[in-house]
Amino acid sequence: MTQANTPITAPLQSASQVIVAKLIADVTAKLGASQAKAFGPIITQYAPVFAAMTVDEVWAWIGLALNGDPYDAYKSILDKMDAAGLSDEWSKLNAKWQSANEANVAVLAMRRSLASGVVQVLATMALAMVGL
Repeated sequence: MTQANTPITAPLQSASQVIVAKLIADVTAKLGASQAKAFGPIITQYAPVFAAMTVDEVWAWIGLALNGDPYDAYKSILDKMDAAGLSDEWSKLNAKWQSANEANVAVLAMRRSLASGVVQVLATMALAMVGL
């Protein structure tokens, strides 16, 4: 490819690749070889997203991850990726999980209530046995 045929964005793409490679190297160094190997696919997939963020965006994301809903933190990363529809699919899946969690909470509350009732009856029986 000659200079005249080189896309104007080529230097930016090259610089971006260097930034991503440095980010991956830095994360790998911080995690250590075994963890970096285990998390390698995740690091490689999401490094370009973090490399494209400003410092303020990274700090905002850290705040979201620490204080917010982990689903929102993950969705905010998906929204920045070049994967059409991925964020929408994540939202649908998250809604299903939330619905299942709510149903599970209701079942657990019922079980606690039943267990509490049984324990009250058993406590009454135990107190009757000791003459109270």
